[in-house]
Amino acid sequence: MDQPPTPPQQLTGYASPDPVQTSRRTIERSRSLINGVQAAVSGSHHRIEHSRQRVHRSRRLLGLTPEPHPAPEPRPDLAPDEDRTSADEPGEPRP
Repeated sequence: MDQPPTPPQQLTGYASPDPVQTSRRTIERSRSLINGVQAAVSGSHHRIEHSRQRVHRSRRLLGLTPEPHPAPEPRPDLAPDEDRTSADEPGEPRP
């Protein structure tokens, strides 16, 4: 049985790519792209936070947002569960 002759390989003038080198270059490019995207995202987060601060400051200056009030101090004469008596609880009536 005669087999057809194999076609001659054409020389392109380039060495066949080394798969390991190709993979390394791909990994380097991927890392570079990832670092660029991370830097862009970080910059965006910084700009967003700066904008939020400006909005809050503007709202405070315009009187649209009330000034934050400090939390009320707990009364030392009452235990945490005793501050209020509900109307349906037995005991002394509420003032």
